[in-house]
Amino acid sequence: MKSAQTLCHARSRHSPEIAHIPLWRVRSTPDTSSRPARRTLLYRGTYIAGAFLLLCAIPVPSETQTRGREHSIDLVTVIRVEPADPVPAGKRLTLQAPVEVTPHQPKSEPALALLGPQLDRAAYNWGDAFVYQWVVENRSKQPVTFPVLSDDDRVNRDMPGATIAYIGLRFADEAFAGQGIGGHALYGADSVPDSLVVVGPGERLRIRAPGRWALTRASKGAGGDADGMYQVRASVQMVRRGENLFAIESVTSATVSITKQ
Repeated sequence: MKSAQTLCHARSRHSPEIAHIPLWRVRSTPDTSSRPARRTLLYRGTYIAGAFLLLCAIPVPSETQTRGREHSIDLVTVIRVEPADPVPAGKRLTLQAPVEVTPHQPKSEPALALLGPQLDRAAYNWGDAFVYQWVVENRSKQPVTFPVLSDDDRVNRDMPGATIAYIGLRFADEAFAGQGIGGHALYGADSVPDSLVVVGPGERLRIRAPGRWALTRASKGAGGDADGMYQVRASVQMVRRGENLFAIESVTSATVSITKQ
């Protein structure tokens, strides 16, 4: 029987590279060739995840934050309150004659922007009642004071800051160009409580108002209330103590179908 030393020498003749290595040093060595690539992918994944979380944390401004505050007046549900001391008819504010606004006239107050009107329906018959929303936006750097009373018996034309505004819709089509419809006069003065609203820079004033599809004067190029599709724009004229401040209309319009019954 061969001794352990003889077996060791016999193995050394066939596998000398193993025979001279101590047993405590013979162990499996892990493959580290892929570690740099794995580490790079790990770092990239960490950066991408961090960037995604950072983007999610950035607040996105909402429409109301971008647009600013919005004031609202509802002329559909307004309740008339009789004043204790009504202003005599001869002392009340009057608009005189409404200013005609056409697309060819320059806007005297470009800082105020009228938005296209919003109608409660898309189709009507001539004579139908309707409800529309009228919106003006203050794009200037100064506040704008707007009257809000629907009754003229509380404001004396001699009061400080006495103001009248006439809002409504106008046909933009060739047939009824300039024809006003659904108009309302609003009144206010500095000394009359709750008669004026201050629309700050970036703020809006929204008015919900009633109207009726009825022509008030002869139309151009048409024989009357013809059936068809029409374009209507929002309009406003404001007068303060006899001085015409501005008269503007919306650039965009609303399309409406009006037919005979």
